[in-house]
Amino acid sequence: MSLSFAFDWPSPPPGRLTGFSLGHLTVTGDDGSVTSAGRTPDQSMMLPLAVTDLLDGLRALIAGPEDRRYEFVGADSSFRLAFIRSGGHIRVVGDGGIVASVPVPTFAAVCARDIGGFARQLLDILPVEDPVFGDLIEARVDFLDAINT
Repeated sequence: MSLSFAFDWPSPPPGRLTGFSLGHLTVTGDDGSVTSAGRTPDQSMMLPLAVTDLLDGLRALIAGPEDRRYEFVGADSSFRLAFIRSGGHIRVVGDGGIVASVPVPTFAAVCARDIGGFARQLLDILPVEDPVFGDLIEARVDFLDAINT
């Protein structure tokens, strides 16, 4: 069972990175892959803001009761993913197809590694005065607290 989340910038962001800088998300699993990159119309998203939303939404999905669903829409984008929790597994669905189905503990560990890790990188380069900075710190801490309890 494999699953990974990868984040990238379409090109180096001009000037200083902000919470509203555009980038892409790719999710890859045993059953497929889905990405916001290379689409028409463009589906790049405000990546730091999108990561904050992902951490908040996935925290509620992982820590909440069974049989839940979280719909992610990239900030300032039409890129969508569905995360469906049922029977001890979480299915990741994008472009109408299943990308992966993994046990909840595996999903939580992958999210902590890939999304939480990227959030840590963002916090190292985002200016402290950026409006997204505080929200990203809080989302990352809350996510890690929820999956480690």
